[in-house]
Amino acid sequence: MNAPTDGGESTRAGQSGAGGFSGAEGPAPGSARPGPWVGRPRPQVSPPPPPVDPYWPPLEPAYYDPRVPTPLALVRPRRTRRGKFLLFVGVTAFICAVGSLLLLLGGAVLRNIGTPDAAAPTTKATTAKPAPPPPPGLNDPVRDGRFEFVVSKVKCGEKTITVGLLDRKADGQFCVVTFSARNIGTEAQNFSETFQKAIDNGGATYQSDIPAGLLANQETVSIWSSIQPGDKITGKMVYDIPKSAKLAKLELHDSPFSDGATVTL
Repeated sequence: MNAPTDGGESTRAGQSGAGGFSGAEGPAPGSARPGPWVGRPRPQVSPPPPPVDPYWPPLEPAYYDPRVPTPLALVRPRRTRRGKFLLFVGVTAFICAVGSLLLLLGGAVLRNIGTPDAAAPTTKATTAKPAPPPPPGLNDPVRDGRFEFVVSKVKCGEKTITVGLLDRKADGQFCVVTFSARNIGTEAQNFSETFQKAIDNGGATYQSDIPAGLLANQETVSIWSSIQPGDKITGKMVYDIPKSAKLAKLELHDSPFSDGATVTL
């Protein structure tokens, strides 16, 4: 038989046999399993907060769970300065391309609007400018001052002008001009052969040959003649020009200081 124990030992044994202990020490060596924890509760450690992205707002708490891997769709890459620069360059290039396209389209539209239809005749193409009238020639009246002149005939190649026993030989060749002069003014005007000039094809100017003119006009005094208003004289003027020359035009004057009227031969 076992020896009896006192009450104090029985009480400690009973407390120990109840499976609990209040000390900091663990279960007694050799025991099968520890008893339930009856000390202070363990502190609740909250999961670390998600990383803060300065360029994007943080993820909503409902979508973040540290125990679940974050889907790639929720991973937002960090934007760098290089990325911002490339984005700026891309946007600028796009805007420039769109602007160039709009300019090209606008220019084409304006050209189509401003260009008349090729099939429709334009006013400028259909309305031709009238050709300038030809310069006055033989038998065309020309005016200078108070006189109206008409040159009716020109004959060159004459070597001598002879009237009876008188003759006049040319140094080159004589050109005989048959003309008329009518006074269209209100006062008498003197006509003189010395005011009239002949011009050849080289631009050389010749004065009339007065002695040859006297013979060509016979009894008509052609050096000085006073013509009354409305009257007309008809005569000949003679010019001595080189054999190789050819008369191109006459310059007729009513006075030595007038502008003159040109007749093309």
